[in-house]
Parts: sequence; C-alpha cells; structure tokens
Amino acid sequence: MEKISAFGIIFILCILVLFHFAVVLKFIPYKNIWGGRLRSDREMYLFEAISILVTVLMLIFMLQIVGTIPSFIPDTGRNVFLWGMVILFFLSTVGNLNSKNRMEKQIFAPLSALLLVLSTLLAFHYLNHE
Repeated sequence: MEKISAFGIIFILCILVLFHFAVVLKFIPYKNIWGGRLRSDREMYLFEAISILVTVLMLIFMLQIVGTIPSFIPDTGRNVFLWGMVILFFLSTVGNLNSKNRMEKQIFAPLSALLLVLSTLLAFHYLNHE
C-alpha cells in the first residue's frame, strides 16, 4: 500500500507543478487560486514561487522514498517530513473548502483531501516500520 500511496502522491505533485507553472505563465487566471484573494501579478508571482518550491521539494522527497533518487534523509527526518506533509495537506484541504472559488472547492479540495489520505497512510507506514 505504501508504494501506491507514494506513487499517487508523486503523480499528483507532478500535475500540481504543471498547474502552478500554467498560473505563472497566465494560462490559468490567478483569480482561480489562493481562495480568489490575490490582487496583483506581484502577489501571484510570490505565492506561486513558494508553491512551486514547496511542491518540488515534496516531489524530490517522495522520489527519494520510492528509491528513484538517492536518499540522504535519516528515518527521523523522513518521518518529520511526512507528518509535515500531512499537516500541509490538511490545511490545504480546509483552505480549499473555504475558498471563494468554485474550482478550488470542487477540484482542489478533493485533490488535497486525497493527498492528505495518501500522505497519512505513508506516514503511519513509516512510523510503524522504524
């Protein structure tokens, strides 16, 4: 089950990186993200840069977990990072559910909820296999 969870997270994170680049390139209007609260291109670039950075870091971390790239993170660090992802996806789900934007509520709330479930399964797996 942990491999399915890990590869599911990797797949979704790849889609999210593409989505965030589509926002930065203005293929997708930034009114559709961050709860519809962004007011300028400058805010969008800042928030999207942070989103891309965090998503890419999680992607690299997940690729280390599945063994695609060498891991340099000790077990304790891995567990802390996984539980950090659980918290992040929980907050993301709550934020998307409270968004002013229908797309965030209908598409990104379920997507972040799925990431929450997958990361929680993975975190519990590694917590029990130290």
